[in-house]
Amino acid sequence: MQLTKTQVLALFLSTASAKYTDADIINGPFTNIKPGSKATLENSLKACNGNSDCVPEGGCPEYGEAGYKSNCVEKCASYQKGDTVEAMKETIALNYCIKETLCFTLGKAGGTAWSLQCWTDPAAGETASAPAKVENLKNLNALDFVLQKEPEDGAYANGNPVWATTDYLWVSAKSNFQDGWWHTADPTKEDSWIETDKAVDNRCGDDEQCEASDKDTCCMTWPDQNNLRCGKKSLADKVMKIGQLSFTPQCESGWNNVPEDIGNAGDLIAEKALAEASEELKEFFGAQLSDAKKNAGYDDLTADKKKEFDTAQI
Repeated sequence: MQLTKTQVLALFLSTASAKYTDADIINGPFTNIKPGSKATLENSLKACNGNSDCVPEGGCPEYGEAGYKSNCVEKCASYQKGDTVEAMKETIALNYCIKETLCFTLGKAGGTAWSLQCWTDPAAGETASAPAKVENLKNLNALDFVLQKEPEDGAYANGNPVWATTDYLWVSAKSNFQDGWWHTADPTKEDSWIETDKAVDNRCGDDEQCEASDKDTCCMTWPDQNNLRCGKKSLADKVMKIGQLSFTPQCESGWNNVPEDIGNAGDLIAEKALAEASEELKEFFGAQLSDAKKNAGYDDLTADKKKEFDTAQI
């Protein structure tokens, strides 16, 4: 579907019948931000009919290259507005370019569930087609019971009251939905979105703790090491899908694998990835230095020449 100029302009202009735009909802906490705000992950929201329409001019720099940004890559996403597939059967979803890390982000707008379903790249010789419509409200409710940290008094037995009552909700799919969520009373107001970090939520500490009540259970990642649960051992190493959250649970082996109950689960995942990337860079530069020394005949150089060589590497 090719959007007309009028349609594109309409996406960003408020009308008498709607006080918020698609841009307000899709960008969520990353739109209408104050100068200097930490929220910078705003989507381009270009109209698209496939991922090829979302490649920035000149492409994205590769990791380690000048100008590299982890959020440069965008995908074409179908903005599906409606609680159920049945409710959306007469509507045609508009497509926008969004950050790849936000594919499958979902929430509520005006009390109605919505989601961003990213297009897949077609096989050679085939034409890209729009993603199938999904059960937005069902997927949102499924995540509610996985991402919330249950109070000791069981107050969330029927779901998080904030998720149930707010009309405007934005649940980030970044880091496999471990990044947190935002809600607001008015998505058009500057910096109005209220953030809630995804808390570390460990409900067991080791396998023995679970086996005490059921020998066929273990303390497993659900979905990761920041969220441990007692679960059937038969589920370990099998792909689980809850709503649009996909993960493979693993049985833990002891307290030493359990992170402290502090911080944001999404931040912990990012910190781990950064540490792994830093280690890879150290190995890369170490190999480069070794090759340079070999090519320069470093072992046979005089002390002055070695000093000159070492200074040039800084």
